Amino acid sequence: MNEDFDKKYEDLIRMMRTAPKPGAPEDFTQRVMNALPESAPAPGRTDAFLKRLISGAVFAQADQPPARHHEARESFICLVLTGVFYLVLGAVLMAGMTFMGQYPIDSPFIRLLPWFGLFTAFWFFGLAAVMIVGGERAIAGVRAGTM
Repeated sequence: MNEDFDKKYEDLIRMMRTAPKPGAPEDFTQRVMNALPESAPAPGRTDAFLKRLISGAVFAQADQPPARHHEARESFICLVLTGVFYLVLGAVLMAGMTFMGQYPIDSPFIRLLPWFGLFTAFWFFGLAAVMIVGGERAIAGVRAGTM
């Protein structure tokens, strides 16, 4: 198949290979960066909090060595993502069982599964909140809370 393609488009391939290659001007990157508009931060406390969260300043506690700030930030992000996963899981299970009407298996445990997902989601969100509020002890508490 590749040989048929080469034969069919041989002229086009030859033209593309022999065409001169355009070069970028020396100051191309600088001109593009100068053309971009300056971004203005959104008003409100949410923007400031998100900036502090991304920079890790939220986790900078007095009783916490600087090396632990990154661990706290990464743990916070993992806890929030895990909470979102369980929230979606619980919501999908809840919606699925609601729209089915009749439960396929009339078991109380099956009926509790969406609630376990929702409880687990809020548990992880709570652990993430503890990670923001606390310092060194919060890391140990969250580690115990995930066990």
